[in-house]
Amino acid sequence: LGPPPFNHFRIFFKSYEPRQNIRVRIFNLQNRMIKELVVRNLGNQYLAEWDCRDKSNRIKQGIYFYQIETSGKAYNGTFVLGM
Repeated sequence: LGPPPFNHFRIFFKSYEPRQNIRVRIFNLQNRMIKELVVRNLGNQYLAEWDCRDKSNRIKQGIYFYQIETSGKAYNGTFVLGM
């Protein structure tokens, strides 16, 4: 048996906006929003975490996009969830 599969996504970022003005969302390849993440203030940076489960509580491997939205600007990235 090998190590357990990676099934947690974390993103750390900096912003000068108050936490309530920041949105972090996860999208699938069909551009459907999978989850809006809770943003935590860690002092000099923010943290958003996802347990990689969809609304049906399933974990699906694949390619996902994240979007950090603040001050009317959006910052996008891509990650792969593998099992």
